Amino acid sequence: MTSTDHVLVPFEGSALSVKALEIALADYPDAEITVLHVCNPVTSEVGLFELLTPFDGAPPGSISEDVWTDWYDRVRDRSVAVLEVATELAGDSGHKIRTKTTFGHPDREIVEFAERSDVDRIVMGSHTRTGMARIWLGGVADRVVRTASVPVMVVR
Repeated sequence: MTSTDHVLVPFEGSALSVKALEIALADYPDAEITVLHVCNPVTSEVGLFELLTPFDGAPPGSISEDVWTDWYDRVRDRSVAVLEVATELAGDSGHKIRTKTTFGHPDREIVEFAERSDVDRIVMGSHTRTGMARIWLGGVADRVVRTASVPVMVVR
């Protein structure tokens, strides 16, 4: 059996990501744990499209720099708040964690971060989509399981 020295926990603040972090902290008490929050401009809680107005000063078909800056600031603030929850949760159980925010497609960012950062295991929550939603949308956890080069524990 190989040792687990570094665990990655993707975290967006949902109940399942909280549960995944709790399991990682309990199952790997001696490992370095990195909590990763991925901000996706298309599907983030602070959607880019909600910031657009018909006349935001940008040429038709483009997005002004002010819109991008406003979106980035709002998403960064949300990420800080989400990662504070993770840090407090770890602290309550007597652990310290590292936190990181990235921007992009969540499944790609998770897998690439794991490869770049010498991660031994990924522990993540699943949104447990079923039926047509699962077929059409797939799932971040499903794509991570299929593409990661390290073991992935999916928490339901």
